[in-house]
Amino acid sequence: MMRRLFFVSILFLGLIFTSVAGAADIKLMYFYEKGCNWCALMDNVLNDPSIRGILQQDTNVLKIDVHGVERIKGEGLTGSELAKKYGIRGTPTVIFLSAQGKELLRIPGAVTRDDFNDLLCNYVSGVKCKNNDCISR
Repeated sequence: MMRRLFFVSILFLGLIFTSVAGAADIKLMYFYEKGCNWCALMDNVLNDPSIRGILQQDTNVLKIDVHGVERIKGEGLTGSELAKKYGIRGTPTVIFLSAQGKELLRIPGAVTRDDFNDLLCNYVSGVKCKNNDCISR
């Protein structure tokens, strides 16, 4: 039931997800907080070998500490400034951005590896599923 509810909310959010030329045009911003147990779970998902392989190959991934004071390379802002800019109210939060900086999809909270895999397969152009795992096209 929770999984179905999760996907209904993601599908609703997916309505704002525009058609994208390819995964290489995507930026993934992962907002986390030190000491956050849910962030630790999301770290495990993002560091899963199959997920990591897809993200490293096709997506620009930024891991951002919401309390960070160092400037994020390529962004010109600190982690806390980026959290404020994107209205981060809780961690973990994952945001997919287009090459033009338009927010395509926001995932508040931790998700399982399978759910994240489904999101990549269904919402990121350039990624498809084979045997329930993402692979590059």
